[in-house]
Amino acid sequence: MNVQELRGRLPLRFERRFRVWSYTVSQRHLVLRSDRNSDHDDTLDVAFMDVAGMKLRHSYDRLSISESVDFESLNSFVGIPQRLVGTYAALDVGDDVHQGFVICRVLEIRVDRQVP
Repeated sequence: MNVQELRGRLPLRFERRFRVWSYTVSQRHLVLRSDRNSDHDDTLDVAFMDVAGMKLRHSYDRLSISESVDFESLNSFVGIPQRLVGTYAALDVGDDVHQGFVICRVLEIRVDRQVP
């Protein structure tokens, strides 16, 4: 989902444990992953692309993603040029206890179902 599509689909909430799975600096690509377990027979990846800035914990017991109401404050830290501000989304990312953020252009949810 690009920035415009994101705004119509937020907030998102997942009742499962996630951890930071990977971050590729050269591609500015971040993946949070929830693995298969006794409660879930699939792997869920939340991929943020063209990441301009982030502040995250290593893991979350559940995950919620919503549009941040404080883009200007977050951007004062990140420093996106004014001409590009409208092409990025500032997302609050966290659980009920710990809150972080990701500023990105694209968010994808990927499901990998295990075939018996």
